Amino acid sequence: MADDSRSSAARAAGVFVLAVIVAAGTLVGAAPPDWARFRGPNGSGISAATGVPTEFGPSKNLAWRTPLPQGHSSPILFEDRIYLTGLRDNALVTLAIDRHKDKSRNKTSV
Repeated sequence: MADDSRSSAARAAGVFVLAVIVAAGTLVGAAPPDWARFRGPNGSGISAATGVPTEFGPSKNLAWRTPLPQGHSSPILFEDRIYLTGLRDNALVTLAIDRHKDKSRNKTSV
């Protein structure tokens, strides 16, 4: 039972994190810089993007949301894709999601 609630909490956290990334990426006027590694372009966790929202939540500054499998990867933003890894049916999967349309492009088991 505790594992189920942890799974639900992890899944909800994953959806929220992805939603925040998408909101920040789509609300910026100019294209945001790629976030191609853990903690961003220079490893500091700080983005050079300007005009991003300072407040966000389920009903504020949210472009879209999508369910995600449980996982512990750092999202990678490259051009128009968000790349993640997760666990689905005890198998590691990689996901490539269109950052503007909430549309999964690829789901590949590893």
